[in-house]
Amino acid sequence: MSIVELGLVRNRFILQKRCFFRVHSTASSSALLLPEHEDKVATEIRFSKSVEKYGFSHSIYTFGTIIHIFELAGMKMEVHALLREIVCYYKEVNFDAFELLPTLFDLSNREARSVAVFEVLIKVFAESLMPENSVHVFVEAKKMGLEQDIFSCNFLLKSLAEAKRVESIKSLFEEMKNSGPFPNVYTYTILVNFYCKGDFGQSGAGISQATEILVEMERCGVSPTVVMYVAYIHGLCSVGDVEYALDFFQELEI
Repeated sequence: MSIVELGLVRNRFILQKRCFFRVHSTASSSALLLPEHEDKVATEIRFSKSVEKYGFSHSIYTFGTIIHIFELAGMKMEVHALLREIVCYYKEVNFDAFELLPTLFDLSNREARSVAVFEVLIKVFAESLMPENSVHVFVEAKKMGLEQDIFSCNFLLKSLAEAKRVESIKSLFEEMKNSGPFPNVYTYTILVNFYCKGDFGQSGAGISQATEILVEMERCGVSPTVVMYVAYIHGLCSVGDVEYALDFFQELEI
């Protein structure tokens, strides 16, 4: 099957709703299968190999189109595998990964556009240790009218915490409070853990931030968890405020 024929799969999918696709994915390749009654592999190729054989423009068009097809079919694992292939290639050849979002956006069906592809892209960037790109997707997708769910936002927030991107964490948290999705208890747990543990937890500034978060939770009617209390007490002890930590513990009703 040629690259041009693969590009027509999108139309075929829309016209033949009863047909479906199956993907065999490994760390190194993704196999696109035609409808099951044909029972044969149409192609098995890595994105990098496709670029070598067909060129970048044709390859990104084809892979991007297939990604949206798979998303429409509810095949998130396959979407993840193909996006990971593309992102890995961008890293290998030092392409500007910030251009990937608008490329995928242009290839989507404007009448039935879904946020799912962009949520997966956020995760792939985060897993690839590219947190700035994850934040970029989050911000730009919202500008395009695509609202992510709280699970994707918390995943991104946790990734930023692991990468110790303090300013990005603050910006994302403020964005969530201002325009949604509104933080939940897990969001606050990520933040308290970040500010109370590790290098940041050794400073008084970190404990001050954690204290503000606990106060904000109370104001918003969100109940802290035992995990959060343990992290906060640990943080207080880390900065030498053991007496206050003991008083805080004794006042808890858990």
